[in-house]
Amino acid sequence: MTIFRIRTAKACDYEEFAEAETFAWQDSEVPIINREQFLTWLEIFPEGLLLVETEGKICGHHFSQIREFDVFNSHDNRCWDELTDQGFCRKTHNLNGNVLYGVSISASVRGAGRFVFEAAVKQTHSLNLPRYVGACRIPGLSTYAESLNVNADTVVSEYVQAVVADKRKDKTLSALLSVPGVRFVRLVPNYFTDAQSKNWACLICYDAGA
Repeated sequence: MTIFRIRTAKACDYEEFAEAETFAWQDSEVPIINREQFLTWLEIFPEGLLLVETEGKICGHHFSQIREFDVFNSHDNRCWDELTDQGFCRKTHNLNGNVLYGVSISASVRGAGRFVFEAAVKQTHSLNLPRYVGACRIPGLSTYAESLNVNADTVVSEYVQAVVADKRKDKTLSALLSVPGVRFVRLVPNYFTDAQSKNWACLICYDAGA
């Protein structure tokens, strides 16, 4: 059984952090978090950057910002760049905001992503915030659409509903929904550039008072 540990980050962690990022995204076109983004996170909201380790080595991370966001507004289809200031969060992080918003997560070891995600979700309690909100990939969508020989946009809803009902597994969405209290809210088109998800993301949330 793999034993994970959560800790906060330091500036000197970037090289090892980048190694884990590179490994985590090696089979995708998703760019890794660069040094400037990493250092900016530490400057504006260091408690939002959680690292996960196993055997003393970084194997994943989660970064959150605090911002205003209405999870009930079904017309809010802003993309990742808009909601996160292109990942830097200088203009979007607001200590007076109403949600803890997930900006970035990755894992290079199986199980590390869920572990650090659960720790991030629990921060809503320590930060006295009512809700965690984030948008996650659905990397199994492209394979599912290809198996049916159809355009992914025509089957994305049925694919996600099957995952939510636990009738199908998606390596990212299934893992995050397995955290108690986390629920699927809705689909967001063109949230980011991700070929495996066909640029779709799933808005998820956790209500701290639930």
